[in-house]
Amino acid sequence: DNNEMADAILMASADEIQEATGLEIDGQLVAIVSEGDKLREYLDGVKAQYEDPNNPNLTAEFVQDIQTVDGLYATASLTDYDSVIETLSGQREQEQRYAIQEGDSLTLVASRFNLTTADLVNLNPKLADPSYNWPIGDELVVHQSVPYLQVKTIETVEEDQVITHTSRTEDDSELAYGKTQTVQEGQDGLDHVTYEVVRINGIVTERNEVERVRIADPVEKIIRRGTKMPEGSLSTTAVFGDGQMIWPVPGYSYVSRWMSPGHKGADICASYGTPIVAADSGVVVRAGWNAAGSGYGYSVVIQHGPGNTTLYAHCSALYVSVGQSVQKGQQIAAVGSTGWSTGNHCHFEITVNGQRVSARNYFPNK
Repeated sequence: DNNEMADAILMASADEIQEATGLEIDGQLVAIVSEGDKLREYLDGVKAQYEDPNNPNLTAEFVQDIQTVDGLYATASLTDYDSVIETLSGQREQEQRYAIQEGDSLTLVASRFNLTTADLVNLNPKLADPSYNWPIGDELVVHQSVPYLQVKTIETVEEDQVITHTSRTEDDSELAYGKTQTVQEGQDGLDHVTYEVVRINGIVTERNEVERVRIADPVEKIIRRGTKMPEGSLSTTAVFGDGQMIWPVPGYSYVSRWMSPGHKGADICASYGTPIVAADSGVVVRAGWNAAGSGYGYSVVIQHGPGNTTLYAHCSALYVSVGQSVQKGQQIAAVGSTGWSTGNHCHFEITVNGQRVSARNYFPNK
């Protein structure tokens, strides 16, 4: 019968075929070895490096479809076991890609994949473009070769995330200018978030939000700030700046000196009598001869909010007075060379939170 015939054929070719184990990767037979159990033990060991028996939320599997198939194979087709292991433990040419996550940067991604920032830019020339803004989900090439065997782990991770509370400031015409009152304290909220984290050979390649549960809503902080000016002031209600400053000498951009250790502001050169405008809305707190300090000549200081001021000096004329509210862009003075000055210009200073800062921070293109 057929079985007897098959046995006869096998006996006749016993020297040419033998029991062995074929290694198939993604459907392709890549090696045949006689040490099948040893091969399976090796493959289990590779995967075990990324498993955690104490973590029920983590699963591990090979990226490739790997099968070991026991059977009869031609003796001449067997591969040396050590050579197979050397291949499996090595690298193969294939681009490894990484999807950008929230908070990523050039330094962070390069460090994550043991690259220099220069290496990462060479692999991804688009990163050299100053306008590249690291869009979430965009893919980067992080390696030109990958481990021959790749293990993917999927882990369910839960964490609490603080939702930072916002603050809102309301103007109060009944409260004296310069005073503030907190009418509602702020409180951070809390979300419980579940992520599915995917790693390839231990490197995070994906982090997908699965569920978000609000535990506590944030509570907004509400602050009232006084706008009521003292009796006798030119304005009854104060105004505040929005922090978005405009250039104080329209039409003139040449700066002979910027702020430096020996110079407190920016000297904006312009013709005598050129209008000087308020860089932001606020209240005039100083105005007059040397009002801003000795040597400043005719000068103006505008307060835009607590600790935030701008100063304009060496003016030829002033058009505002102390206690007056001014709007952004409103003319407050004219360019001159009064005080300690050697030529027509507007000396311009900015103070933020009580600290003098360079105007160049606000106007980098001047």
